[in-house]
Amino acid sequence: MTKNEFLAQLMSELNKNDVADAADVVSEYEQHFAFKMADGYSEAEISAKLGSPADLAAQFEGGKA
Repeated sequence: MTKNEFLAQLMSELNKNDVADAADVVSEYEQHFAFKMADGYSEAEISAKLGSPADLAAQFEGGKA
């Protein structure tokens, strides 16, 4: 999965869960991609290591981390 696909799915899942600071969460993961890509990892490797956007979003459900 590409970075843009991953981040779009993450934003969608966060919005479904009514996470108030969804944009901040997505921004954090966007930075994570930038740092890891600078270290030589591909977008696909990074997204695979992070796991499912739905699973990640579930951690923030209802604005609770």
